[in-house]
Amino acid sequence: MKSIEENLMEIKNNLEENIKISESKLDKNNKDKIWVSKINGKSRFYHLSNGEKRYLSDNEEDKKKYLIQQEYYRKLNLHSRALMKKVNSILKYCDKKKLFNFQRNFHPEKEKYIEPINKSWVDLVEEWYKIPFIPSSYKSENLIIPTKSGVQVRRRIEKIIADYLYDNNIKFKYECPIFLKKSKNTLYPDFTVLNPATGKVLLIEYFGLMDNEEYRNDAYKKIKIYEDEGYLHGVDFIYFFESESHPLNLKNIFVYLNLYIINPAKDLIN
Repeated sequence: MKSIEENLMEIKNNLEENIKISESKLDKNNKDKIWVSKINGKSRFYHLSNGEKRYLSDNEEDKKKYLIQQEYYRKLNLHSRALMKKVNSILKYCDKKKLFNFQRNFHPEKEKYIEPINKSWVDLVEEWYKIPFIPSSYKSENLIIPTKSGVQVRRRIEKIIADYLYDNNIKFKYECPIFLKKSKNTLYPDFTVLNPATGKVLLIEYFGLMDNEEYRNDAYKKIKIYEDEGYLHGVDFIYFFESESHPLNLKNIFVYLNLYIINPAKDLIN
C-alpha cells in the first residue's frame, strides 16, 4: 500500500504534467471564447472576440473545435495550478521526522508507556537489517579486506565506504541480493541501505576497473538494468567509478554519502 505522501507525489506529478502540456498547447495570444445557447432544442455556438459576438455556422466546425479545445487547456491549467497549491500545502505536513518521533511530544515518563503506531526510523532500520539474506558467492575467496563492522569486502574503496557508513551509524548490507521484476535478474549490489527520504532500499555500487573494456561494458549494462527497472540515480541508487588514469576522489564519496544517506538519517533521529 502506498503512503499518503507517495499518493500525493503521484498526484503532484500528474498535475505538473497537466500544466506542462496545457501550457504548450495554449495559444496565449488568443483570448477569444466560445459561448453556447439552445434555441428550439438546437445548440448554437457564438464566437466572442473583443466584446463582439458572432454566430458560428455549421460550416465552421474547425473553429468551434479550436475555441473549445483552447478553453479546455486554459481551464485545465488554472484548475491544475489551484490543486497544486493545495497538494504542496499538504505535503509540507508530511514530515517523516514528526511522524516517526510523534511520541516525543509526550512527557518522557509518559513516552515510556506508549506503543507507537508508527515505528521510529531506528526501529525501521533495525527491522530491515535483521532480515536474513544469502550474499553473493562469486569469488568469495576475494573477500579478504576486513571492515569495522566485521564484514569482509573485496576492494579498498569498498572498505572506505563500509567504514564511513559504520562510523556514522548507518546499517548496511554487503552484496545483498535484489530481484528485478522486469528483467527477471538477481543482482548483488555492493551495498544496500535504507533511504531516509523514501524509506525504501538505496543501492550503492562501486565500479573500480573501468580501464578493462569487458568490465566497463558490464558496468554500463548493470546501470542500464537498474534504470530500466525504474531505479533513479540519487533516489534508488548511487554509484562511483574510477580507472587507473582517472582515480576516484574520496571526498566525492563522502559528499554523496552525506547528502543522500547520512545527513537525512541524522535529521530523522535527532
